[in-house]
Amino acid sequence: MTSHRKPPESHQIIKWCTVLLMLMALWIWRRPLIAMFSLVGDHEAIVAYLHEYGLAAFVVLFILLFLQVFLAPIPGHAFIVAGGYVYGFWPSTLLTLASTVIATQLAFILTRHYGLPLVKRLASEKFIDRWNKVAGNRGGVFFFAFILPIFPSDFMCYIAGLGKISHRDFFLANFFGRFFIAAVLTSIGSHGFARPFEFALGIAVLYALLFLTLKPITKYLRLRVERGSTGMFEQDRQSIPPKGDVPEP
Repeated sequence: MTSHRKPPESHQIIKWCTVLLMLMALWIWRRPLIAMFSLVGDHEAIVAYLHEYGLAAFVVLFILLFLQVFLAPIPGHAFIVAGGYVYGFWPSTLLTLASTVIATQLAFILTRHYGLPLVKRLASEKFIDRWNKVAGNRGGVFFFAFILPIFPSDFMCYIAGLGKISHRDFFLANFFGRFFIAAVLTSIGSHGFARPFEFALGIAVLYALLFLTLKPITKYLRLRVERGSTGMFEQDRQSIPPKGDVPEP
């Protein structure tokens, strides 16, 4: 029996192209990255660096916020606050949101593909089991994992990858959770401590209203779709003539 090798799948090609592009970006921006790493822990020095390098620092900030999802020593929160101070609220919020959401979703996809052996390289089995039991497969848990400091937020994307939560549900938890923390921390940088509490409260109220309204709307639409499918099925079944009855031409 002759065995045929399967051609490389498109997602494998995309994966390796993405890895190569990331490595190229790290090499191209290696000097600004090394310079920025040397400023870790010094908020004023980070702000001065961002002011000095302009657009180049904007790209470096994106890369660092992307990498901090995978590398715990990078102080992501300090960089987000500094970005808000230098670039303003909306540019820094969108930068932070894009970099962290993409990185978190990538970690989730890698874990879903490679499984427990990959995660065991990052944490002990006891640590993994504990947070796996806490999270279960509930999207709401992962949403709060990106907001509340009691969770190891960056590690929870690996926990999600080990579970059965769908890509869509995790992306929603990832996007809305990351947006909340990005908006609050960026607001601290752009407006100081006068605004963040009211701002965070406003976002929390907005999220609560979205949850209360979208859930019944989604349920209603799902029921309409199910009833519509059932009605179409019944209509098709009635249009089929009984056995033995041949319609006249």
